[in-house]
Amino acid sequence: MGTKDGCNLIDDQTYAKEDSRALPGPQYYTKSVYQDLDDADTTVAMGKFGQKVLVWQAICTCGLRSSIFFTKGTINAKVYEEECLKKRMLPLYRKHKAPHLFWPDLASAHYVNSVLQWLSKNNVQFVEKDINPPNCPDLRPIERYWANVKRHFRKEGTVSQNMQELKKTGQLPPGKSQK
Repeated sequence: MGTKDGCNLIDDQTYAKEDSRALPGPQYYTKSVYQDLDDADTTVAMGKFGQKVLVWQAICTCGLRSSIFFTKGTINAKVYEEECLKKRMLPLYRKHKAPHLFWPDLASAHYVNSVLQWLSKNNVQFVEKDINPPNCPDLRPIERYWANVKRHFRKEGTVSQNMQELKKTGQLPPGKSQK
């Protein structure tokens, strides 16, 4: 999928835990060879279910990415149109001179009539729902992007006490962010 001489702009959302130590995978600590460590230094105690935040972002196959949208709620059609499309996706989409294709995932809010009308009104070429393949992470580079972001957070071991702190400390790995 794509346009001749153009890019694909892909959006997606994932959940991030406020305490990145609660993400699955190895935890990191450092010690010298002969140093003994207490269990408190090598064990991370946490509740079964940590606080989660929904994180939305759009990335382009040319390497640009939109600003991030964080919410503790869900993304319905109104939130998607206002916060994701108008404020974040459209400015990134318009940065490109060549033909461009917007490829949303199959979340129900992405194909509501009001969203489709907004996309058409703003001359956004997008992948129609009936040709949008379900569950194809190999075709959508944003899936690998989220895996790398979560790996970065886990390695950093950041702990956010609230969503504002997550926004501040939860900076993504270096890349070409759109300003």
